Amino acid sequence: MLIIKALTKMYDDWGEDIDDFYITYSIEIGPSEINGASDMFSFELVSPKRLDRMTDQGDIIIGHGHFIAKDFNENTLKATRPVYCSDQTTVEQWIGYTLLDRKIV
Repeated sequence: MLIIKALTKMYDDWGEDIDDFYITYSIEIGPSEINGASDMFSFELVSPKRLDRMTDQGDIIIGHGHFIAKDFNENTLKATRPVYCSDQTTVEQWIGYTLLDRKIV
């Protein structure tokens, strides 16, 4: 079974309001049966308010690796578990299934 072995906050930037945030994470995912074996990915958790501010400045935002959430809840990220996965599910599929299922994106 694939599990989250580490979820590390690399960078965070908070605006004046609690619903204005941009956070970069590093995540390690691997089989629970093998110690130390994992694949590492990174992603950004962005609030709609911050995304709106970023695009107002003329920036182009590429959606790959950006997850949009109204509320910051690190417990939701840590509690994410595979729901639709089999032993043949790739790590990339697992990330997509679990984050979409938990409505993080």
